[in-house]
Amino acid sequence: MTTPAKFLNNSLLSYFCPSILLCSFVAVKVNAASLTVTDNLVLRDVDDKAVEHGFLSKKQTIDLAQGEHALVIKYKDVLAGQTWSTFMNTSAIPESADFGGPLVAESFIRQGQIRYTNGGLQVSLENPHSDKGDNTQDSIPDFIAKYTFKGDWGNVSVSGVARQLNTIGGDTVSAAGFGVAGRIKTFGKDDFRFQVHGGETGRYVSVVTARDLVGEEAEQSTSIMAAYRHYWTEDMRSTVYYGTTDTDLGNVKNNHVAVNLFKNYTKQLSFGVEVGNFEMAEVNKNSNYLQFSAKYVL
Repeated sequence: MTTPAKFLNNSLLSYFCPSILLCSFVAVKVNAASLTVTDNLVLRDVDDKAVEHGFLSKKQTIDLAQGEHALVIKYKDVLAGQTWSTFMNTSAIPESADFGGPLVAESFIRQGQIRYTNGGLQVSLENPHSDKGDNTQDSIPDFIAKYTFKGDWGNVSVSGVARQLNTIGGDTVSAAGFGVAGRIKTFGKDDFRFQVHGGETGRYVSVVTARDLVGEEAEQSTSIMAAYRHYWTEDMRSTVYYGTTDTDLGNVKNNHVAVNLFKNYTKQLSFGVEVGNFEMAEVNKNSNYLQFSAKYVL
């Protein structure tokens, strides 16, 4: 039996790695100073960029900085490690000054997982966490399935999540939610991006606008995000976006609207400015903002 990898003390891989096919092919040892592999695999770091050697051959060892590491191992159609949740469609995140854009209405989460991909179909077991519940009792991983339709026109994904939540009172609650998201090409380099989520998605959507549990019940929420990006020239573009999430039990309604302008000065370097408004309707509060941004892409 091979030794399962340790990813940020994540229990998911420790529980399931010995029982899945991945461990029949790959043996990994991670400690504070080095990483050794005993079969061909792709190693990536937390930012999904290749780590030094990128593709490692048999019995290679690379040095790592001191401390813990969030690593992703991909072997053929199986991925294991910490990365963006399978529930997400990362292409549906609009360009914005603060990277995430209208997080109030987006699926935006990274966590430990084991994922299988077959064409447009992806299924995964992901790290459980009962937000606002007793997460010390979480032992059953979240199950996620997603299918992505792709073409020259862009892409649309349909996803679902099913999980077991543990309440503070000691009960277990079943929760399920769905998502439809995509990026559609329109005119020239322009595109339209959208996300629609509903059900008991909890922490998978809207950051902390919707929680997993309110008291002893699973929270219900509806989230909608829409964004349009227009290119004024080859190196200058604007995005206008709107996001809203409305919860049931918590009676929370947050909205975010903004417009921005970005210009590339080199292929890697761009500067931008964004104006917007964030509203918390349930407490009758809102905030206008002006934000400047600089981005360098390696």
